Amino acid sequence: MAETKKKTTTKKPAAKKSTAKKPRTAAQLRAEAEKKAVHAAKLDAENAKSRLEEVQEAAVEYAKKGVDVPVGAALNLADRVSEAIEDWTDQASAEKKVKGYRADLTKTVKRAERRGVTTRRKATTQARKQRRSLEKTVRQQRKSFEKTVKTTNKDVNKQIEARVNEVTKRAQQAQADVSKVADEQGKKAQELVNKVTEQLSALV
Repeated sequence: MAETKKKTTTKKPAAKKSTAKKPRTAAQLRAEAEKKAVHAAKLDAENAKSRLEEVQEAAVEYAKKGVDVPVGAALNLADRVSEAIEDWTDQASAEKKVKGYRADLTKTVKRAERRGVTTRRKATTQARKQRRSLEKTVRQQRKSFEKTVKTTNKDVNKQIEARVNEVTKRAQQAQADVSKVADEQGKKAQELVNKVTEQLSALV
């Protein structure tokens, strides 16, 4: 029986694709840098706005609590006065008690007013400080953005200038090489003409 020989097939290695990236142009670098800077500035502005809204809401709630609590206490005291008067039969005792409750109520109201003013001042001061801080942050981010764009433009201009200088230098060198070769060829041609002239003169 004839033996069947197995054919061995060698696979050719797959050609590697070139992974070299094309160098980006100056315009692409500038556009990319400006886009990143604008995006960062927008995010900072949105965060600053959100923080300012949170501070304002917290300040309002703080002020409300500072005023509502004492006022509520004063109203409760007034209710107690109304309920107590209904049970009194002695006019003198009732007037005395009413004066005492009135004095307590006046103190509570004044205390509430003082607390309300103090709380309002604190809330206003805190909101003002936070607003100034956020405005300062936004100004710093704007300056940083402008500085980034200027720095990017300077770097791009330097790269462009360096490339132009390099190309100019190469062109000048090429021109010098061509002039040198032309001079050498001209000298050789002149020497050949002189030799031919001498030979012709010798024949005559």
